[in-house]
Amino acid sequence: MRLDLSPEDLRPLVESVVQEALRQLSAIRPPTATDETAQLLLDVPTAARALGLCEKSLWTLSNCGDLPVVRVGRRVLYDPADLKAWIAATKSISRPATEASASDCDQ
Repeated sequence: MRLDLSPEDLRPLVESVVQEALRQLSAIRPPTATDETAQLLLDVPTAARALGLCEKSLWTLSNCGDLPVVRVGRRVLYDPADLKAWIAATKSISRPATEASASDCDQ
């Protein structure tokens, strides 16, 4: 079976195929933070970056018990909800930086 189609006959067919492909591709979008594919737990560098802290400060907060951690084997991970809760809890705390130190953990 042979079809004798001219370029003019093929053009609408090709255009409709391309349009359908573009429509399907536009429905595909990369995952965002609100998607179910968002990370459930953050590693130390990511959590520190999210809080705007250095990793050492994050470790201090964790070791003092101010910030909960999730331990999986040797890995230390942070729940983004805990990071948000810590931010909310510390918003009202105002003390000079010179008074804050690792020895403040006992308070």
